[in-house]
Amino acid sequence: VDVVPPKLFTAKQLAYRTNSDIIAPVGTRIVARYSDGVKPMLYAGIVAEPPKSTNLERYLIFFDDGYAQYIEHKDVYVVCGQSIDVADDVHKNIRKFIKAYLQKYPERPMLKLQKNQ
Repeated sequence: VDVVPPKLFTAKQLAYRTNSDIIAPVGTRIVARYSDGVKPMLYAGIVAEPPKSTNLERYLIFFDDGYAQYIEHKDVYVVCGQSIDVADDVHKNIRKFIKAYLQKYPERPMLKLQKNQ
């Protein structure tokens, strides 16, 4: 039988096992239970929007793989180690988007309409 040596993890690779009692602010690195309708899995991402009445009290999460989904607080776990610039911790394919989004928040650069459009 092959013995697998123990693996060491950094605080940026670990999340708290229980949910936080406070609302995680925008830009917080998290792990969340993402569901595509088949089987829920845990994925890393960042908080893009806190829970509020307009989003049915759910977080908007930008996942590292580029997906976004609204997630309930009970399914969000804060990562133990947070970088000063959270964009440094996301996949390079979405780093530029995350950096721009966080710099402009709370204005959402997704789509901007004028009155009567």
